[in-house]
Amino acid sequence: MDVSAKREGNQLELALKGELDHHGAKGLLTCLEQEIQRSLPLVLVLDFSGVTFMDSSGIALILLDIVMPVMDGFEVLNTMNRNHRIEDIPVIMISSEDADTVVRRAYELGVSDYVSRPFDAGVVYRRVFNTIKLYAKQRRLISLVTSQIREKEKNTQMLISILSEAVEFRNGESGAHVLHIGTLTRHLLEQLTQKTDQYALTPEQKELIVMASSLHDIGKIGIEDDFAPHFEKFKRAVEIAKKLHTTRIRMFSFYIPEGKNPEIYHDTVIERIQKMVDYGEANGVHCCHENEKGIYGDTLKRVEKLHKAIPALRCVFDPANYIQCGDDPAVNFKALAPIIDYMHIKDALFKDGSVVPAGEGDGSVPSILKALAETGKPYMLTLEPHLYDFSGLQNLQGEDVLHKRVYKDADEAFDVASDALHDILKTIE
Repeated sequence: MDVSAKREGNQLELALKGELDHHGAKGLLTCLEQEIQRSLPLVLVLDFSGVTFMDSSGIALILLDIVMPVMDGFEVLNTMNRNHRIEDIPVIMISSEDADTVVRRAYELGVSDYVSRPFDAGVVYRRVFNTIKLYAKQRRLISLVTSQIREKEKNTQMLISILSEAVEFRNGESGAHVLHIGTLTRHLLEQLTQKTDQYALTPEQKELIVMASSLHDIGKIGIEDDFAPHFEKFKRAVEIAKKLHTTRIRMFSFYIPEGKNPEIYHDTVIERIQKMVDYGEANGVHCCHENEKGIYGDTLKRVEKLHKAIPALRCVFDPANYIQCGDDPAVNFKALAPIIDYMHIKDALFKDGSVVPAGEGDGSVPSILKALAETGKPYMLTLEPHLYDFSGLQNLQGEDVLHKRVYKDADEAFDVASDALHDILKTIE
């Protein structure tokens, strides 16, 4: 920090140039005092126009007058507001100006207190002390809240990581899939809030949605696994759904041990799902069951058993999953149409179970979508491409699922899947 002095009559102007932070403040103060002692001016002007950086972290409080040369007190306050300094540094205005308009303007510009001349030094000292103490408490509170938020985020990420590990070992699905879902959800939310102001999401709500995305596989545990901790996970998902004003939760009907007859677990499956449905309905959230290979409700026969035993249970329709179980999606749709709440846009081939763009497989996707549109009821569609050949997806779908195509990246795969859906919807319109 360079200091240049210029004296004109009884006025001393000290121009500061360079970077100023709290580490060099003591040395600068010594330099200024030496210049003042040398000149003993009646008027002192400090010129900060040459200061390129000022660290305010070491400034506890500013005592500011209104009437000053070069820049008056209101200009200082305007500058502090533009640089957001007023939010961190308390300012007490001291002035002989006592008009209501002047005092009001000072407070509007962010001063913490206003002292009129003449003043009692002891009173000013106490007001300065109290203001500094108040801001110190405020900073500690902010630090505490920030620390708690960071800890919450840390715990959230830890929970998601634990869930990914659990998924990896319990149901054969890639644990990386859980992490990827959370990452993708966070990116989609950022894009959504940038493109439209229709959804005024707070940071807390965004984190809740990310957390909810990692809790998306309710019912994807082994039927012989302990249900109690999974039910707690479900209750957490319900609480998040309520906060986000979401009325549906997708769920599955538990993995059946390989080689065992699913029917021997019928009563256990019904008991568990009924418990989740009852809890959800009591909290205004509907459970929607999705068919999938390897779980109890994989074929039309057992899906119908579930819905007959639990009338409040709703249906998620996935044509490709039925194909991979040897069922005809067109037949299954006719049987389940009255209870379908939404549909996964995913198609596959009977010959090998490979997933293909919608309309290119045996899933009767165009005719099913047309039938849904003709009902006149609102339905949700979720695009589930599963087209890109990478290790995570292989684990997700199982090694028995072959891919008809290989795409250069996930973006290309999603574009192909999206374009295929758009082409189908155009024919329906």
